[in-house]
Amino acid sequence: MVTAASRERFDRISFKSCTAGVLLLSIFLMPYVSVSNNVSLRPDQILIPVYVILEIFILKVRIPKLVVDIITVLAIFSIIIPLISTVIFLMFNPQLSFVGTLHSIKELQNLLKPIIYILFGSILYFRISKNAFLFIIKTIIITISIASIILFLGFTSSFRTTVVSFYVNFYHLVSKAPSMHRFPGFLIQPATAGMYTIIMLAISVVENLEWYLIFLVILTGFLANTKVFWFSLPLMFLYFIIYVKNAKNGYRNYDRKKRKILKFIFVLILVILSIYLIINTKLYIKKMLDYIFGVISRDPLAGRGRNFVVKNTTKILNISLYIGIGLNAFQEMLSNYGTWDSGIYYDVAFLGSIFPLLKYVFLFWIFAYIPDNQEERFIFLTLFIFLVVLNFGINSFYQERVSDFLYAYIGYRLAYKTSRGGNRS
Repeated sequence: MVTAASRERFDRISFKSCTAGVLLLSIFLMPYVSVSNNVSLRPDQILIPVYVILEIFILKVRIPKLVVDIITVLAIFSIIIPLISTVIFLMFNPQLSFVGTLHSIKELQNLLKPIIYILFGSILYFRISKNAFLFIIKTIIITISIASIILFLGFTSSFRTTVVSFYVNFYHLVSKAPSMHRFPGFLIQPATAGMYTIIMLAISVVENLEWYLIFLVILTGFLANTKVFWFSLPLMFLYFIIYVKNAKNGYRNYDRKKRKILKFIFVLILVILSIYLIINTKLYIKKMLDYIFGVISRDPLAGRGRNFVVKNTTKILNISLYIGIGLNAFQEMLSNYGTWDSGIYYDVAFLGSIFPLLKYVFLFWIFAYIPDNQEERFIFLTLFIFLVVLNFGINSFYQERVSDFLYAYIGYRLAYKTSRGGNRS
């Protein structure tokens, strides 16, 4: 018999589960909202920190001790060192000036990202089941791929201006990306979409998701047409071998009828897309490949060996070798402040030369801790190494949307590892 008390408990748990799930999904789906002339935020960037605070301090959710310890160490790199360097050099170095309130809020939100989203992921473990968690990941993969396909088809149609304007205004798509034959969809820029591809492929293999989701992840990276995607192909191939070897939900396990249906759908999609491309886009795929491989051959670093990144990084090290300059900037830096074209540049600005190395050693340990077996450990550690390499060209550990999700996933895995067998609502 269902009592009023049990029904109330079920409703309460369901509401908490739905709230947690929707917030996880919102990381990729929420559009940007302008809060000033120069600053825009996504609602989830406010809602998720507020949710984490409510869960911890009001609802008293249990955070595993290991997660608390990890957050404490990360606070050194995310809060303590940047604030110390901000105060010291603002007071004693006349070359530097404070970057302003809006820039400070934006950068603090970025610096706190590992802490907030690891906590968020840990809370998710106690709020939603593993099946619900995987369902949300599958929904994200499908939605992101559809967004990229719509951008691609829209740009090659008569609705080009309308489609591109929508993505630029609401999802901050780099406006020149489509004209350069690159279609990252909701993921702002091609490099971010490339990073999404390798991270989501790694997660899909670890979680043994269905084969068509693997295909959609790779399709998203292909449409983004970025160096990150093409350079990651060898690693993706290794992941795919592991997936085929271990697949439980893969194509080969479907019965004959399901296989025939999937084959028909797959071939039909390929035929329709091929006809569209050949007739209406004049071999657009060839244009995409010609463009990206031309860029790779001419300038694989996209100007980062010559532009402001190297100049600013060198000057910061000359001013403050050990702890960075925090939320301060010199005159030349102010003109492009917030354009973190390299994770190394970002780390040097906020942590100097020594603390970034310590941070990466600690992150390496986290990536080595969360796997369940040797194959998972290979996947997570090669992913970490790849992200470190990417860090020279993009701010890979603080990318919009993608790193938010990565830290949430890490938080979920950490809670799972430390609370194995626990009761999840």
